[in-house]
Amino acid sequence: MGKLIKEDKNKFKYDYNNKIFIINIILSFLFFLLSIIGFENLIGFILLLSMAILSVCNSFFLIWPQGIRIAKNSIVIVDDIRIKKINMDDIKYLTFKQIPKEKKNNFYGFFLEFFSPYTYMTHCDYVYNQGKVFNIYIYLKNGTIITSYYGWLYKEKKIEKVMEIERKLNIFIKKVNSLCRKNDV
Repeated sequence: MGKLIKEDKNKFKYDYNNKIFIINIILSFLFFLLSIIGFENLIGFILLLSMAILSVCNSFFLIWPQGIRIAKNSIVIVDDIRIKKINMDDIKYLTFKQIPKEKKNNFYGFFLEFFSPYTYMTHCDYVYNQGKVFNIYIYLKNGTIITSYYGWLYKEKKIEKVMEIERKLNIFIKKVNSLCRKNDV
């Protein structure tokens, strides 16, 4: 599922395996099918068709763009529902740090956190399986620190996947840092 879309070296995508994106597309397709099936009932048709349209919009406007990408002479951060564009000349460097969280069992997470988008978009109370969450810090030359929350790994089952994503994040941050150093020279 994760190799469906070509990897962009100038972007660190938060939905690393496109899981949430694909789930939303499938949901929108199901809502659309249900709206066609319930065509006789006008209110149900309109309601289900509206849900399908909202689900498609959610997929393409909220989930798909989430991450950090390098634009011409800036980086663009899309997290939560915010878009931040920062000029490379203003950036001193980037780092990331794991946020220590207590591990809980999947039974607890199933009933309290697994179905809430806030757990991977803004914060989670716990991590599950081999999961980790991070803060990405952007240090600006004027002393300001901008933080971006990366919680998409909060319930990842495979430690190898967590290590791979952590390695990719580290490589991406080193690339941005090297571009920032080039701008200083």
